[in-house]
Amino acid sequence: MNVISLEAKRRQKRAEEILNIPVYKGIWKDENGELTGNIIDYVDMPKHLIKKGE
Repeated sequence: MNVISLEAKRRQKRAEEILNIPVYKGIWKDENGELTGNIIDYVDMPKHLIKKGE
């Protein structure tokens, strides 16, 4: 039987609610039409603030 601490459960739940979003500098389309850019940083954002595109 595995014993998981409440602290570990809290960290896991918190990690599932947060997305790690890259911050780009200089975004352009490459020859395949994909957006490309230089990643300069990563920002943690709660999932409820991000809307899914359609």
